[in-house]
Amino acid sequence: MGHNRKTAGLHSSNKWLAAAILTIFTVTFLCYAITLKHGFILNWDDYDYIVRNKAIRSFSLANLQIVFSTYFVGNYAPFHLISYMIDYQLWGLDPAGYHFVNILLHALNGILVYRLLLQLELSEMPSLLGAIVFVLHPVQVESVAWVSERKNVLSALFFLLALLRYIAYRRASSGHVKNYALSLVFLTCALLSKSAAVVFPLVIICYDLCFRDEKHPLKLVDKLPFLLLALAASILTIMSQAAGVGGGRMGYPGGTPLTTLWTMIPVFISYLRDLVYPLDLSPYYMVPIRKSVDWEVVMSAGLFFSLAGIAVISAKRWPRLFFFLAVYMISLLPVMQIIPLLTLKNDRYLYFPMIGIAGVTALLISVLMQGSIRLRNTVVVISVACCTVLGGITYCQSRNWKDSTTLWQFAIRRDPDNMLAWLMLAKGYTNQGNAKDAVSALTVYQELKSKFGPLRGWEGIGS
Repeated sequence: MGHNRKTAGLHSSNKWLAAAILTIFTVTFLCYAITLKHGFILNWDDYDYIVRNKAIRSFSLANLQIVFSTYFVGNYAPFHLISYMIDYQLWGLDPAGYHFVNILLHALNGILVYRLLLQLELSEMPSLLGAIVFVLHPVQVESVAWVSERKNVLSALFFLLALLRYIAYRRASSGHVKNYALSLVFLTCALLSKSAAVVFPLVIICYDLCFRDEKHPLKLVDKLPFLLLALAASILTIMSQAAGVGGGRMGYPGGTPLTTLWTMIPVFISYLRDLVYPLDLSPYYMVPIRKSVDWEVVMSAGLFFSLAGIAVISAKRWPRLFFFLAVYMISLLPVMQIIPLLTLKNDRYLYFPMIGIAGVTALLISVLMQGSIRLRNTVVVISVACCTVLGGITYCQSRNWKDSTTLWQFAIRRDPDNMLAWLMLAKGYTNQGNAKDAVSALTVYQELKSKFGPLRGWEGIGS
């Protein structure tokens, strides 16, 4: 009898897993299927990464040597380029195939987030809803709908695999060497896809702090190989991010680390606002450089320290909450201008932090569901309704990535003073042979340049 109950439970679990995977795939493709009709963004990175990049045209030793020894668009990400090689062999330069792969990778990441939440002992329904928030949140659109941001979703795929294998290594009584080795391999793949994965050593240290016990005490020596990989990737990133349009490394915003701090504290808080109110998203943000403390800096700093305080207070009593908040905050570190970058804020910078947000969401739903059946059902209904709203916003947001002019027209509607949007729109019209509208857009850009000064590091992009 006991054996029969155990078998029935196993079958039930397998059915739920299959249903969860199918659900995540379905909602992801429903929201992003419209991008299958989109083209490349030819006045942005798609042109350099794909359209004119001869190194992706065939799987040859010469081309592999090129992608492993060359910086592309200011980045060292050979696995990113190899994925385009596979694309080109399958569908040439048909953008639909490239968009399909982006959607597929994003859906797979949602499934891995679901698996991660289960591994961290959250129940099935909250884990599924957390994973759906990860795949449907509008801040993810830039990473999925823009083919060039393949590197983001690809790196996150390997990052999640590395984290799952690391957790298996820490929990296993046997076979731990295999899981440890696989975690190192997957991290290497993540770093060769995009350097955002350099935060992995900090994430696993947080995991050990939150989930240690007598059998699994905190260990630092086993973090050394991960740290060395992250250090090597960081050095390569610094070398590749040459100053200028083609790269991304700049001087500190405002000229000093202190002015950078005043500038970036409000940016950090603006990301939180975008998570709660994702209706003002843009492919490019005109972030004001702050050379002194103002009321917005003070208010943002107060919110930041409040969030940090919640994380610290929760560390002992609610270790999972601390872990998820830590993943969110740690994942933002590489784009907080510690090493100055060209752009101060991007939606795509939230792709990795959304892993932590998915966990916080699942944990909140799990707590709310600890009541009567009526309460649990109410929480599920409200959660599904919220996910539906997020999916609708994401679908609408995805339409704005149709082509080179549609994207920047959308950015201008969001912010008529967006200088880069006018400059990129002029280039888009030029590519289409629309000289009249190109001149008009460039005229507006010149007027804004006279009013606000030159764009930080973007001069010459329209040439």
